[in-house]
Amino acid sequence: MALMHGADFLAEAGPAVLRLKLLEVSHLAQSPRLTDEMREDARAAAAELRRLIGERPCVSLIDHAAKMDVAASFTGAAGRA
Repeated sequence: MALMHGADFLAEAGPAVLRLKLLEVSHLAQSPRLTDEMREDARAAAAELRRLIGERPCVSLIDHAAKMDVAASFTGAAGRA
């Protein structure tokens, strides 16, 4: 089995895997070690991952849980703004 990279990985990943990447990217967006530009890129990547999570079909309960968690956190963040 070949390793997937970049666009191939994102094209094949389900909501649960994308949520893990979202957590990683969100953590990076808060890192003071990155430049402002890098943090902004991480925020943009997080927004794209949220969009992808919402669009992808659920093929397992863990996918469904990931999709619901992201939707709830997005709704909660919008309510606080």
